[in-house]
Amino acid sequence: PETMVFVAAAAVSAGAYGAYKGGQAAVKGTKQKLNDIKLERNGKAEYNAKSKERASRLSAIEKKHSASATATASTSSAGAAGRSSASASASAPGGGGKSVEERLAERRSAKAAAAATSGTAGSKKKGSVLSRFKK
Repeated sequence: PETMVFVAAAAVSAGAYGAYKGGQAAVKGTKQKLNDIKLERNGKAEYNAKSKERASRLSAIEKKHSASATATASTSSAGAAGRSSASASASAPGGGGKSVEERLAERRSAKAAAAATSGTAGSKKKGSVLSRFKK
């Protein structure tokens, strides 16, 4: 019975938080619409100019995102094709042609090996937090 109360309280809290966040989003959207209506009433020309500016800024951002997505896609496909030749140059001391994924995998494996040999699997200080402040 006590766990049921806890689960019910958690569910109610989650629902309330979702309603709160949804309300914030609704308020933000409503404020934007009110500002648009005020601009429209004050001057149609000013409203049209500002809406065009906003639309052009959004389209520029979308173009940048799509360009970067296509650039990373072409880079990753070119990288996959050139990995066999890059692996030969990757044995150089500086790590020459290694991709980011390869370097991350090496770092993770080195950290795992260091943690396995040290036996302290990530603990830096010993004792509780409170014991560090006692004098």
